[in-house]
Amino acid sequence: MSFELNGTNHKFISNECNDLDNKYTFLVGENGSGKTECLVQIINSLNRYQLQHEQHEQHRDMLDKHLENRYKSSLVDFKIKSNLVFEKKDEKISISFEKTDAPREIIGFDGKKINLNQNSFRYIYNFKTSATVCNKADYDKESSIIAISESPYNKFPILQSDSYFNYYNIGVNTEEKNEYLNHQSDDYVHPKVKQLTMSICGSLSEHHKTNFSHLFRMLGFSEKIKFTLKIKDSFKYLNNNSKELAERVVSNRYRDTRFSSVGKNTEKEIESKKNQDKTEIIKAIDGLHKLEPNLFTIESNQYHDSMNRELDFDIDFNSYTLMTGYVKTLIEYDVLFVSNIYFYNLKFEKQSIDSSRLSSGQLCVLNLIFGISSKILNNSLILIDEPEISLHPHWQSNIISVIHNSFKNYTACHFIIATHSPHIISNVIKNNSSLVLMENSENNNLANDIINTEYGCQGWTVEEILHDIMGMSDTRTDEYHQRIKEFEVAIEQDNYLLAKASFTELDNLLHPNNHLRKLLKLDLVSVKSEVE
Repeated sequence: MSFELNGTNHKFISNECNDLDNKYTFLVGENGSGKTECLVQIINSLNRYQLQHEQHEQHRDMLDKHLENRYKSSLVDFKIKSNLVFEKKDEKISISFEKTDAPREIIGFDGKKINLNQNSFRYIYNFKTSATVCNKADYDKESSIIAISESPYNKFPILQSDSYFNYYNIGVNTEEKNEYLNHQSDDYVHPKVKQLTMSICGSLSEHHKTNFSHLFRMLGFSEKIKFTLKIKDSFKYLNNNSKELAERVVSNRYRDTRFSSVGKNTEKEIESKKNQDKTEIIKAIDGLHKLEPNLFTIESNQYHDSMNRELDFDIDFNSYTLMTGYVKTLIEYDVLFVSNIYFYNLKFEKQSIDSSRLSSGQLCVLNLIFGISSKILNNSLILIDEPEISLHPHWQSNIISVIHNSFKNYTACHFIIATHSPHIISNVIKNNSSLVLMENSENNNLANDIINTEYGCQGWTVEEILHDIMGMSDTRTDEYHQRIKEFEVAIEQDNYLLAKASFTELDNLLHPNNHLRKLLKLDLVSVKSEVE
């Protein structure tokens, strides 16, 4: 894969990579060097590729009507020129896009020439493929585009619906659904815990190939999880009427369909999908009722008890049961919600920690691995923005190994990771990995270089990576430089008293085992000898 953005080409995969192996590309550069923008524009290119057979409007981006309205309101118009080239099943695909407001001349309805100035954007698309026929349906089924970020400033595109695309933004903030609650609600769940719940549910599949053992080992957890399930407040009083409950769920789910600007489905298609959803919900409710008859049975004299009725559900990733399928369906349709998730200590399994007590780092790692696991297929593209967020340096050093081992049973996946962490770079796996250096020069042009040696940077120190890869000219503080300069000036002037005062400051400043202290002391002694 290669990607050209605004005149600068970035090569993301070495020619020596095995086609079936998973590949890793690491984007490194200063803030503002374009790492996240690269990821965003790659996603946009691939989503446009899935829309290539739609009618194009020259003065409107074909993606525009599919983007979520709040996300669109945050965008600012600027010029873009991109070209994404990749191979898929011996098929070479090129996706070019340009958004430009360059002055141009057009002919009006009256035949007169009109000059269009800046801020009047037009959009130019070009899709090329070496195949004679492009089968979009097969493309969707065979791979996923997964974007994940734990940053509060997640910039990945947000779609109105992912039903038409194979793109999934795992880190979308769901807080807005609860923003305006003006009454007490028993079914509020923290957005990050809800995100983790949905990702775990997405991983509950008889077809999943993710190995979670390395994740749990790093966290110090056993491979046992327990959900505490409750019925959503709005469905608690429907007794055991699965049809009525399904009707209510589907009605809530589709009430905003007519306001959607996507308009991909006809009334007949929407009605058909509603009926499918109802059938699936009824099957799950009736099936779960047979296994747990008390969960959905609410008598009038049990009013207060029903408010707190719960079901503990143990997760077994190695055994997909009917119960698992029913619970997963009802959580996804918002009938049930997970009020708590319990994890168990690896050494002492009776000791548990609930999701409300997880650290931000633990939540980030769990959401990362389960988020990818919930959507990954062979041939997937996974784009991760700054996985080091909230992680201790030790975990930063291990996170790439955890990702690699978790998804090694999938083939031909490509992970593109933007990072500021030298600990991540120092532990890049040696096979099928590339490092792209992106520099923000004075003229704002991006530059890149590929480092793809046998062992990458695995033998480099963090300081060497900071200096030679991340462009830090010096890792010392300004305070250190000021004190060392004062000391050197005093030595040059043979001023023992000033040199001694500077040495005392440096002695307190330096690491207790820093060898520089001995050298400075020798310089100080030499000045003292000359003075005497």
